[in-house]
Amino acid sequence: MKDPRKIGGANIPSLNFGFQNRLPVILQTEVAECGLACLAMVATYHGHQIDIAAFRRRFATSMKGLSLIELARLAGQLSLASRAVRADLDELANLRTPCILHWKLRHYVVLKEVKYNGAVIHDPAQGRRFVSLNELSSSFSGVVLELSPTNEFEKKIEVERIKIADLFRHVTGLKRALIQLFVLSICLEVIALLSPIGSQVIFDEVIVSTDTDLLSLVALSLGVILLLQIVIGIARSWCSIIMSTTLGVQWTTALFDHLLRLPLSYFERRHMGDIVSRFGSLSAIQSALTSDLVGGILDSIMVVGALIMMVLYGGYLALIAFVSVGLNVLLRIAAYAPYR
Repeated sequence: MKDPRKIGGANIPSLNFGFQNRLPVILQTEVAECGLACLAMVATYHGHQIDIAAFRRRFATSMKGLSLIELARLAGQLSLASRAVRADLDELANLRTPCILHWKLRHYVVLKEVKYNGAVIHDPAQGRRFVSLNELSSSFSGVVLELSPTNEFEKKIEVERIKIADLFRHVTGLKRALIQLFVLSICLEVIALLSPIGSQVIFDEVIVSTDTDLLSLVALSLGVILLLQIVIGIARSWCSIIMSTTLGVQWTTALFDHLLRLPLSYFERRHMGDIVSRFGSLSAIQSALTSDLVGGILDSIMVVGALIMMVLYGGYLALIAFVSVGLNVLLRIAAYAPYR
């Protein structure tokens, strides 16, 4: 490398023992905060989990973004030693990764690893991607900021968590809709568990004794149960639509009202598509909380009821079900990290 220049006050150790950490992908939400996003990725990689919101609260940045010196100064406040170097393309493999690259003279990206035919970078504007040698040659400006934790560096979590209860705090009429939906769902589950009993009576009692009167009674009972199941199913679907519509209208209204109260600088630092996408995100959250979450709870109730019935009818059936479910859970846990 050519003329390495030290910016931070601490020395960077030459060796790094231990297991490999995971480099996250943190996307920028403002036009000029790519430097903050890159710094958050490197800090999280070393153990200080911090998000863009926490960075924005601690360090005020201008609309012009951060210079390399300002980025190194912020890294020092996180107890990260920094060193700015000028490197050619063939010297990138010698850098301590992850490091921050100056990109297209107006942007920052994080270099994760260098390969024989290109490099893997985490771009705050686009996410994780592979860049070829040609793109690397045309976009990399030759300036690198290496970062490494000092002895004062603390591994901690500084991430703002959003609780599910906060999403429903100002929604009116939700509690009543949830209660109605829960009661109707319980009725449907009970009916679904009672239906096989009618079939059992037909095979065990009616066929053996050829009792036509009992057959008529069982058939009438099954017809009533089927009719109740249809009516309750329609009522539950109607309650689900009402709850989903209530959430959608109130959340959209609250978001629009909140945007009207924000200062002009909020809109100047963000792309129009990012602001519009926030309304689209409400639909995904609404679907997850009304359909997926409620459906998962109801399915769990159904599973518990079915297991109780199997235990009452035969322990071996319940044992087979428990073993199958346990294997399924273990497989999902093992595959969760790669899938995520």
